[in-house]
Amino acid sequence: MIEFTQTDKHALASWLASNEMAPSAMPFPQLEGYLFALIAAPAPIIEDIWVSEALGNKSEQLADDKLFALMAFHNDVSDHVFEKGYALSSRINMMQPSAANLSKDSELHLWALGFTQGIKHYIEPIVSANNLNGELSEALAMTLGYLCFFADLTNEASLCDDVISLLEPFAEGYAELIEACVLDAGLIEEDDLDDLE
Repeated sequence: MIEFTQTDKHALASWLASNEMAPSAMPFPQLEGYLFALIAAPAPIIEDIWVSEALGNKSEQLADDKLFALMAFHNDVSDHVFEKGYALSSRINMMQPSAANLSKDSELHLWALGFTQGIKHYIEPIVSANNLNGELSEALAMTLGYLCFFADLTNEASLCDDVISLLEPFAEGYAELIEACVLDAGLIEEDDLDDLE
């Protein structure tokens, strides 16, 4: 796999924030959260769909080198989710004091916003599955609450320290939790899941 370097990251972030792309395209931290959510999906999300959502109306004129950069970033996030361990604090800048992350320009807010957009592709059948084990259901509700917390700027600032202290383990175990939930609820067979990995 081709390594997605810091130089590549800065180039992609600059392009997304450029006059050419903004305000249609997701800012880089939002794209990170969005891809993180999609990568954990029980079934792949078609490239055309996520690229279109990530870039808005700018996706129609996408040059090959930009598509390659997006795919390389997708692969980088996937590699961290499934191989290296997804360390959220090393992926985005978390502000201090922690309540500062409840601002529209903070990377953590943008990441959480992207995450909430990404899970819309698959989360409803999982959370509403009647036969989902109670413990898994509670774990999923708690995990979503933490990972989505900073998307809502009206959330209570006094909770930020506690939420941030638990974000890392919830993010790291998210993909495994989704897999466990869809298997337990019978939404997908284990053989089908193996085919997707």
